[in-house]
Amino acid sequence: MGGTLLSGSGGNVDYWDLKRNTQVKHDILSGYLERWASILSGRRTKTHTNLHYVDGFAGRGRYREGEPGSPLIAMEIGQEMHEHRGGSLDLYCYNVEENADNFKSLKREVDAVRSLYSSVEVLNFPGSFQDYADRILGEISADEDTFVFIDPFGYRGVELEQVLKFLQRRRSEVFVTFMSRYIGRFMRDSNREAAMTAVFGTDEWKKLAEIPAASQQSGAVELYGKQLQEKVAEMGKDLYILPIDVSFEDTKADIYHLIHASQHPKGRMTMELAADRAKRLSAQENLFYDPQVPIYALEALRDAPSGRMTARDLAGKIWLRSWYPSWRKDIKEAIRELEVGGEVTVRAHDGRNRKTGIEERDVVVLNGGRH
Repeated sequence: MGGTLLSGSGGNVDYWDLKRNTQVKHDILSGYLERWASILSGRRTKTHTNLHYVDGFAGRGRYREGEPGSPLIAMEIGQEMHEHRGGSLDLYCYNVEENADNFKSLKREVDAVRSLYSSVEVLNFPGSFQDYADRILGEISADEDTFVFIDPFGYRGVELEQVLKFLQRRRSEVFVTFMSRYIGRFMRDSNREAAMTAVFGTDEWKKLAEIPAASQQSGAVELYGKQLQEKVAEMGKDLYILPIDVSFEDTKADIYHLIHASQHPKGRMTMELAADRAKRLSAQENLFYDPQVPIYALEALRDAPSGRMTARDLAGKIWLRSWYPSWRKDIKEAIRELEVGGEVTVRAHDGRNRKTGIEERDVVVLNGGRH
């Protein structure tokens, strides 16, 4: 839900006016959580699903005019999905807030809606995300899906090692507010060298310290995401990154980034859809077309043992090469281009009579086999 430049929101009263950029973030979060819960509960063969939502910087619970913050948004979605699934889904929420006044407000707001969202179990922790991360991990079964929202107004809490604690588990994903503009400012502060190295997990950030601000911000996002991917790859897993630009009150030159990291291409695909549908932000506006996409697709198919894979898995292979191509526009268009050119055949997964439409479960086959 937010915080000061270092960690929590502190006593900054104006912070608790719901601003447009925060509303965009909440639109994306709620849109994703709804789809996340629906997908995970719908694909299970077992009769009951437990999902876990961790809010590392939970804030006060509500904004000044009564708008719900992220902890209450998650509770509402959890109750809706519990009812929609006939009681076969339960959401467990873990809220962490360091500022004492904010925590009192958070606890009061959560308690006020417990009866409305009675299926949702909530644990509130008064302290820092860093202090409680291990305890929260101990509360969650390693084989249950977990969504971690790390939303500081600064850099504390987004340190690479902190985030990787959750990504060590295959069924966990993270959604990080990466304050790239402020992090760029701190790069030039000699007193924060150790802190910046902890954020990035490397001292390569020093190469970014003296370049122009706009390039510095994008470079910081690229380095952070690359470090996450490489560390997770060392664990033997793939990580799919989606960076989303968010403007402060529509000032395009003044942005921060949301970084989503999922261990399944379906998560990356779903977050793109949530961002694209948020009322004030189109993911397509912030992604750029990479002309290499058809080449990436062909190379992935050639590397596949059978020379074929689902369109969704093919998208995943492309995203491991480039974070930015969109599923709905760039990747589908690349597959259609290859199909028209006779290089691939697309087979409908459900036997439908397809014309040009491509669905994620359709199978893309390399014509002529691997070569």
